[in-house]
Amino acid sequence: MDFRTAKLHRKGNAQKQTKKNAPTVPIPERLLPHFERWQKNGAKWVVEIEGHRVGGIKNDWETIREIAGMPEVTPQTLRHTAITWAMQGGANVWHESGFFGVTMDTLEKYYAHHHPDYVKTAVNVANNGQIINVQRTRQR
Repeated sequence: MDFRTAKLHRKGNAQKQTKKNAPTVPIPERLLPHFERWQKNGAKWVVEIEGHRVGGIKNDWETIREIAGMPEVTPQTLRHTAITWAMQGGANVWHESGFFGVTMDTLEKYYAHHHPDYVKTAVNVANNGQIINVQRTRQR
């Protein structure tokens, strides 16, 4: 995390690149004061347990869930919920793709129906009576 530039580096320098995208992203303004407070209170890591860095979600997820009181939640649940809320909020899908590190294809395939603009122009055309009424004719 870089407070000077307000950026969160999701992939550490020592981590190798995998097919899972972990882009560097701006820290949302509403979270920045929390990160700053945690740092002032002695936190050294974005996610830590009793002052120790969480080495990886795979190893420490069960402990994190227990502390948070959310025993059924998975990392995928949190990611899916965040992407869904961003879509429902009308986020620009290109920006959303970059922020969450997902492809535009994934957003279109799994999340587009949550966006308020989903099929908007088609509905507008139908509402304005601009759809041509095509009658089927029988072949004899």
